[in-house]
Amino acid sequence: MLFAFCLTTAVHAQSQNVTVTECDTVIDCDNLKYPTVRLGNVCWMSKNLATESCVVLGNVYAYESMQHPDVAENVAAYGRLYDAAAVMQDGSMDADGRMQGICPDGWYLPTVAYFEQLRANYTADDLRSVTGWVNVVGNNSTGFSWNASGIYNGMTSRFEDLLSGGYLWAVEIVNGTPVLTIFEMPCHCNDFIHLDNTVNICASVRCVKEVDNPTPEPEPQPEPQPGPEPQPETFVCGTSKIKDADDNHYETVQIGEQCWTKTNLRTTKYRNGSAISNQIGTTVPAYYRLSETDKNSDIVKQTTAPDSIFGFYYNGYATVGNNLCPTGWHVPDTNDWKDLISKRIPNIGATTTIRIWPKRWLPGITGLMLKRPP
Repeated sequence: MLFAFCLTTAVHAQSQNVTVTECDTVIDCDNLKYPTVRLGNVCWMSKNLATESCVVLGNVYAYESMQHPDVAENVAAYGRLYDAAAVMQDGSMDADGRMQGICPDGWYLPTVAYFEQLRANYTADDLRSVTGWVNVVGNNSTGFSWNASGIYNGMTSRFEDLLSGGYLWAVEIVNGTPVLTIFEMPCHCNDFIHLDNTVNICASVRCVKEVDNPTPEPEPQPEPQPGPEPQPETFVCGTSKIKDADDNHYETVQIGEQCWTKTNLRTTKYRNGSAISNQIGTTVPAYYRLSETDKNSDIVKQTTAPDSIFGFYYNGYATVGNNLCPTGWHVPDTNDWKDLISKRIPNIGATTTIRIWPKRWLPGITGLMLKRPP
């Protein structure tokens, strides 16, 4: 669990007007058919691969769990899950450096560059399917239909994350050698993640092919007529306050080029108004209040202090992406903290109070609170 500060400076990709042109339907060796969508000069399958008999090497799984026991229904909606050997098959590449792997003839495994192209041009909501997710709805304006197909975790021999995470294989060339990696689309996240560790993970497959001519650009629109001069920004860090989705207000402080909230976040909702779970022990985004912690637990002592003093705990699922903080703000990443600690703290002054929260309050977590006097 984490205490969450909010910080502003980052610029995130904005949703753009999407021009979508469909490509030909794909048919695999099991005679299964897949719809496709063209984004730029790349045709993508818009449904996860579900072939089984085409797998010569490696392992293939159909999602099955106590919560989701209907295997046929899971395969129809989310396809099958493949380990690295099944995805690569013999690992051969053509003269253009493309790997077919498990894909049907004429189609190839997507490269990391293709996923980065998606990230540069579209938001997560543009790519996310409108159904099949817990507590989140995408607009799927691209027709890509990235759904929460989950994974099979070979380390635990368990199926995980159906409805809360979509995982797709990608290939990149490292020193002339093809290496598989995975991109994850978590729920409640406005971005997708490039996973570093894919050992023993079985994930979904989408196949691609390039087309000769890129999708035509929309016709240019007339230049808008000049309007009134824009009003100057009224927000002044250190003077102005910000407000979360629960209408809680936070004072701010300017430290170098960074603008921080002075107190920990205490919202029960994402910026779009959707509720965050407060169920302890789940694998979905959740928050915990100190006053609601089990009295018999030694994780944290009970307190009668108001929420405005300590804020809430949030698990890692809740902090992924940029939906937790108010618009224009984000949960600080490692580089933000490094910049604060290495460059700013020596110059802040003797009246600044720095407090490191003891690890015994919450196993494995150290919280940092910085408060600057008015």
